[in-house]
Amino acid sequence: ANLDAIAAIYKEHSAYANAEQIYKCTLSLREKTLSSGHLAIAFANENLGNLYAAQGKNDLAKPYFEKSLSITGKTLELNRPEVFARLDSLARSYVSLGKLSEAETLYKQALTLMKENGAQTSKDYGSAQQSLALLYLKLGRAGEAEPLLK
Repeated sequence: ANLDAIAAIYKEHSAYANAEQIYKCTLSLREKTLSSGHLAIAFANENLGNLYAAQGKNDLAKPYFEKSLSITGKTLELNRPEVFARLDSLARSYVSLGKLSEAETLYKQALTLMKENGAQTSKDYGSAQQSLALLYLKLGRAGEAEPLLK
């Protein structure tokens, strides 16, 4: 966790190469010492994905978000906020890459999971609704966006 904090400070100060080196080292250490489905590995992948996304390198971010979501979805129950956060990160990456139908699928998946688990009043649900609405607006589908924004 200390290495993650140091990398986050580098990222915050736009010292991306230093942050990348530490995040990659952390991921490597965790992959060597923990089981492949450990949440710490998912977290390390998420960190690298966020680092690349912060630099606009969404093509590099995407596989880390996918790996993070895969581990999290297999390790935790699907109604957990961590799963929703990983779905959102990957969906945002897809939007940045112009893969809008893939992003729509992920946002809908997140909303469905939250509905099925009674999380419609959570902050995550509102965020997912807003993200899907913005995506609909981007796609010129204002009629579908409007109910989500109410």
